[in-house]
Amino acid sequence: MTRHEKLLDKLSKIQAHADSAAEIGNEAEAEAFAGMLQQLCLKHKVAMSDIQLAELEQEEPIKEHKMDYKAGKVQVKQARNAWQQRLSNIVARAHFCRILVHRGSSRITLVGRKSDAAVAEYLFMTLCRSLNKIAQQTHDKEYRKYFKLGMTQEMKGFKRSFIDAFVIRLKQRFNEEKKTVETSSSTALVRVEQADAQVTDFMNQYTGRASALSTNRHFNEAGVRAGRAAANGINLKGNGIGAGRSSQGQLQ
Repeated sequence: MTRHEKLLDKLSKIQAHADSAAEIGNEAEAEAFAGMLQQLCLKHKVAMSDIQLAELEQEEPIKEHKMDYKAGKVQVKQARNAWQQRLSNIVARAHFCRILVHRGSSRITLVGRKSDAAVAEYLFMTLCRSLNKIAQQTHDKEYRKYFKLGMTQEMKGFKRSFIDAFVIRLKQRFNEEKKTVETSSSTALVRVEQADAQVTDFMNQYTGRASALSTNRHFNEAGVRAGRAAANGINLKGNGIGAGRSSQGQLQ
């Protein structure tokens, strides 16, 4: 088993554990494991020697990867989905991948190396389920409060503003995590920049560009505050998983 096959095996084990957590309703633990995947991907990329990097490029060429929406338990609709498209783009770029959108469908295809795409796909699916769930729960909770006050008009645009703010803040946090790795050493900076440049070069073969999707016309300040707070609460480091167990123990 090659170094990269071992990484994929480790990723699949983490994913299986996270799926079990999500299955019993523990989304927080599922999110923490998804965060662990992101950290593992970054650290793996930075820790590789020049020889190992050359092996990766040969064993895992950059190509298209169709995401398994059924396995991810995310519904595909016959129309592009603005927030899912933005979320997938953010997650893809955080994992050295890019996205391709499909006309008349919410489906997204990842472009990148196999191990990077595997991490990006899992994190995207996990966040899709979590975000939709927490946005609805927060909306319903706030709606009940405003309903008692006879001020339900104040809820207009709340859920969409929540989701938009969550996605924007998540992008900032991913960039912060990536910047921390980049500044850790000159080698780390070279690794990250090289990985980004390679997938960018590959994307140049695609000449078409997807049209922009409409933004939220009903800005809701309360929804924005709640969405940012929720994004700040997402565990991108994979810490605190399970009582008395370390992340290293979970990886093993």
